[in-house]
Amino acid sequence: RTRGVLDELRALRANLREIRGRSSGEVGAGVDSIDRAAAALEGGGSGFGGGGGRAGEAPTLTGTIGELGQLYGALQDADVQPTTQLVVAVQAAQRKVPTTLARWDPLHARATARFGAQLRPLGPPR
Repeated sequence: RTRGVLDELRALRANLREIRGRSSGEVGAGVDSIDRAAAALEGGGSGFGGGGGRAGEAPTLTGTIGELGQLYGALQDADVQPTTQLVVAVQAAQRKVPTTLARWDPLHARATARFGAQLRPLGPPR
């Protein structure tokens, strides 16, 4: 589900860019506000070590996906039983997923309430 939400988020940001291109004033400010929140949720893909977000910041979708991908890769590459540290790191990364995904629904609802008629469908229904 994490990858699907990221795809929907990116589609929303593309829609917002289109709306922003033909708007100004209050509408433009509304687009910018929602896009800033979307960018904060999407993140820049800091991956492993970044924990999906900088210290003190909320985890991001790209960071969480990257971190989990690296940790799962380390689990698969191990020819022996995984270390306790690796198992703990995987569990910690997995705990970030529900909290990170929970930030999408209110953001999507806010964008839909404000620009619903102007938004193209974001993808297949979840």
